[in-house]
Amino acid sequence: MKSYVEQARPGICAWLEAVRWPDAGWGRWKYNAHMIRPYGLISSGFAIVIHDQLGLLTGITPQQRREAIEFFQSTQDPGDGYFKDPLVKESDRVPEAIHSWEDIWGQMGVAARALELLGAKPLYPMPAASFVDLRDPNVRHVVLGWNWENPWHVGERFYRAVAAYDGRDVESFFRIYEDEIHDPQTGMPTRRGCTDGSVAMAGLFKVMWAYEHAGRPVPDAAAAIDFTLALQHPDGEWGFRNNMCINFDALWVLYRLDRQLKGTHRHADIVAAGNRTAKLLLERYRKTDGGFAFTGKDCWTVHHSIRISDAYPEGDMVGTHMSLHCLAYADEWNGVAALL
Repeated sequence: MKSYVEQARPGICAWLEAVRWPDAGWGRWKYNAHMIRPYGLISSGFAIVIHDQLGLLTGITPQQRREAIEFFQSTQDPGDGYFKDPLVKESDRVPEAIHSWEDIWGQMGVAARALELLGAKPLYPMPAASFVDLRDPNVRHVVLGWNWENPWHVGERFYRAVAAYDGRDVESFFRIYEDEIHDPQTGMPTRRGCTDGSVAMAGLFKVMWAYEHAGRPVPDAAAAIDFTLALQHPDGEWGFRNNMCINFDALWVLYRLDRQLKGTHRHADIVAAGNRTAKLLLERYRKTDGGFAFTGKDCWTVHHSIRISDAYPEGDMVGTHMSLHCLAYADEWNGVAALL
């Protein structure tokens, strides 16, 4: 039997080429076939990441590599260091936008990852503290000033603050988190008002970046595994359904916590959960074009408060990227392939 990734690979390769913008040099991709702009910066960055996941970057020509590098480097603002999509305008933000422009540009840092994979670097220094105002020396005031009722939204701020404080006192960040936000009974950031299990787990996903960055073990990992496994539905989907972020976040959390505990806590249950999700993705999330739809039925329509498409039953870049990772986790747990 083919691995899950092998089953998906031919379709993804064909889909990638179908959503590539052919003009102005190699390196620009749409989110999905019917995207309202010719290409996107985030979608292009994720396309490079997917190429790397599938081992395709080794096959591009020197000219293609050069054109892609020039494109990504050209999108960096020399004034503030953010990568900015040249085609995104104020009118592209949805009316109920929850992300600031700093949030939006910060997410486009995937361009820096694309450059790294292409063997290049940003032209200018990148902002060290996007999303975070570090002028306040009172760390507790900074951390508890964020709305932890939605740790999914602010967990990344925690990570970026820890990363920006490198070389200074980061211990206080983890002490405040563990004493006042983290619940040892659930392993989740639920002590300041978060009541939605999906949002709590996705918040832990973001907070865990800080722990990995600092080389610290995640506290109460076994409880967090129990909490996360309880979010899975019998069909393999997770949490509030129809959202690849929750599916991806859940397997990402389980993969890293299982590795931290060296497979000593409910490893067989984790493997079974991964297989259920992989089969779900191949049967429901994979579309006839070979890509994977972010919502299962349709492509993603809004990313970080920017409208990208109407709803179509077709693959999209972030749904495909996340699905590919989930398939790879399941393959590794099954012992049939190394993680991408």
